[in-house]
Amino acid sequence: ADGYEPSVCLLLQMDQVMIRRVLSHLAYYINLGWSVTSGSGRSGEWIYALLARLETPVHRDDAAVLFGLLKNLALARAKIDFSKGDKDRSNLSKLNVLIVLVGVYFEQGGSLKKK
Repeated sequence: ADGYEPSVCLLLQMDQVMIRRVLSHLAYYINLGWSVTSGSGRSGEWIYALLARLETPVHRDDAAVLFGLLKNLALARAKIDFSKGDKDRSNLSKLNVLIVLVGVYFEQGGSLKKK
């Protein structure tokens, strides 16, 4: 059992409070060591779908959750072993997309502006 997939129908039923709550819940468990890319879970898919529905600007509490998530995504990316082949390349692409969304779109990656 892979759990529920993040379908459009299900996501459209969620208001912003629920989206932030579920995203915070996922970020908490990823901080405890759950993998974003491996296993039979759909946490990476859910994070992507919830980020797609999250409205900007984000509240400072949500920004803190996103920053913690970004740190864990970057750590997971750093642990990828490229000698294992295509599966890790697929995981790399999933992590890269999430890192760009959180880091650039939600502005949690620091200042990217030239001075």
